[in-house]
Amino acid sequence: MAFSLSVHHLCALDISVDDLVQIAADQGCEYVGVFTYVPEAARGRYPQIVAADLPRLTEKMRGCGVRAGNLEVFPLDGHEDEEAFARSLDVGAALGATRATAHIHAVSNSLEAVERFGRFAALCAQSGIVAGLEFHRFSAVADIAGAAQIVREAGHEHGKLVCDALHLFRNGG
Repeated sequence: MAFSLSVHHLCALDISVDDLVQIAADQGCEYVGVFTYVPEAARGRYPQIVAADLPRLTEKMRGCGVRAGNLEVFPLDGHEDEEAFARSLDVGAALGATRATAHIHAVSNSLEAVERFGRFAALCAQSGIVAGLEFHRFSAVADIAGAAQIVREAGHEHGKLVCDALHLFRNGG
């Protein structure tokens, strides 16, 4: 069975996205996981790709045979900047991305979490991207069961569950 491999920028935050693309190509990976949205509080800690980077980066990726696979990370915390999210999703779509990861924070109940994720999934769909909900201890959705319930209840055909093995095992999965 053949499957595609991806390198996530979290594995090497000290290198440029251009170098990440080259490393991915050298290792036979088809995709890179990149940051097209970085929350204000985390700016500077993660290498964010913006629209001005597209001409250079598109050429680099094309030459290496690598595309963006997943976009990170969209916090659904009640203060979502949908315009900034949309711009970031469009940048990712221009690089070939098909998925975007969201984290849910600061919710008062499960209905609020479902509504936030449903809105994000609909926004992603406008760029041809599938929204993914990732669970982990430092969010309002700490386990796989809770994340699966939110994705299911959101009922959006473009919403999926993100299962990072590290978070799965850390949270008793």
